[in-house]
Amino acid sequence: MWGTGDVANTYLDSSILIKNSIDYVVDGNLKTHGKLYDKLQLIIHSPEELIRERVYLIVVASLKYEEEIKN
Repeated sequence: MWGTGDVANTYLDSSILIKNSIDYVVDGNLKTHGKLYDKLQLIIHSPEELIRERVYLIVVASLKYEEEIKN
């Protein structure tokens, strides 16, 4: 999942299916990298990790940065 803000929290609060399907959390904010994302108990990674880990499906949980994430 890309994003750890309000949109991400709304997605996760609305669907147990989504919550149980996410294995990796990414955020563009440098201040969040390496910290725990409490809602999923997963560490937040940088976007560059998506390339290293060969992630093929991304849940975009950000409206404000949608275009930036696509690129």
